[in-house]
Amino acid sequence: MKEERYVYFIDNTLQHEVLDAEACIEVIEQGYRAWGEGDAAINPKTELHVYGDSGYYNFGLIHGAVEPLGVAALRIKSDFHTQTGPMSYGDKHAGFEGQFCGLVLLFSTNSGLPLAILNDGYIQHMRVAAAAAVATKHMARENSENLCILGSGGMARSHAEALCAVRPIKTIDVYSPNQEHREKFAHEIAGHLNLEVRARARPQDAVRGSDIVACCTNSKRQAVFLGEWIEPGIHITTVHGAELEPAAAELINYSVKNQPLRDPKSHFSVAGKPPQGVVPRPQGWEPPAVTDEMPLLSDVILGSAPGRTARSQVTYFSNNEGTGIQFASAGAAILERLSLRNFIGVPKVPLAWFLEDIRD
Repeated sequence: MKEERYVYFIDNTLQHEVLDAEACIEVIEQGYRAWGEGDAAINPKTELHVYGDSGYYNFGLIHGAVEPLGVAALRIKSDFHTQTGPMSYGDKHAGFEGQFCGLVLLFSTNSGLPLAILNDGYIQHMRVAAAAAVATKHMARENSENLCILGSGGMARSHAEALCAVRPIKTIDVYSPNQEHREKFAHEIAGHLNLEVRARARPQDAVRGSDIVACCTNSKRQAVFLGEWIEPGIHITTVHGAELEPAAAELINYSVKNQPLRDPKSHFSVAGKPPQGVVPRPQGWEPPAVTDEMPLLSDVILGSAPGRTARSQVTYFSNNEGTGIQFASAGAAILERLSLRNFIGVPKVPLAWFLEDIRD
């Protein structure tokens, strides 16, 4: 009798159960190492906007594959942005306020078969933080004890856990504009990581005296880290390039980027007519701090580019757009850990649902 095979649906709760920061950091570094050695591949992020009377629809794709892990990943994001005025848009959602649609499809590079479908929420936050942690491991001072986090959302939480896994952090200072949010973050992270977390009323107070600063905000247009806050020996990491003020970029001694520079405009399409005065802006335009000359994180991991070379260096890691390698690597780790549990309790559907006998 032929054994029935399945494609698994892995939600955020299951992902959280099996993939912690240390495991994610390890496999993300493995993926970048493979990339540097020519055994992994990515394609540029692709986006399209469809403009209508009430707002615009955003469809985004990221994909990549890691040969040693045997996994290819396609991340799909489907968002609708409601128009709230002639030249402004409200927060994104999918169908209902507070609901979002992001999926990661995993495939076997050894057979071509689909393996799993994942919600992209947990893996999204973990893969960004893990990449920042890998860079921090190579670029921050080894005795870094003071961490500053600007932001108090999901990215801030994953960065706190990941950065504390690679450096002996004793205190975290957090700032976000919403007092309730930053105080809640401080209380939760202090209990989770068993260290002192201080909510600060001003960002400069959170930054002052820090060894590492992680910018984990939603700011894609306005800087949240200013040049006047730079101190010798500090290491900075950003989720969005716009978080770093150009004046701060000029004071950085050594920078490393996540991936090669891309031209987002060549992978961006528009349908419909944007409202008068609105110019569609593809996400991911390169921040001024990122240049062709900057080494890649994979170069640093392989030793073909240095990490930190002096205690007083001001270093910076730009997470300039996500890569499919991150999703493939983290997805492979999640699959491996669930397989050790024989996928007990994991929702599944027959593999046959995804196969056909008509050749393309």
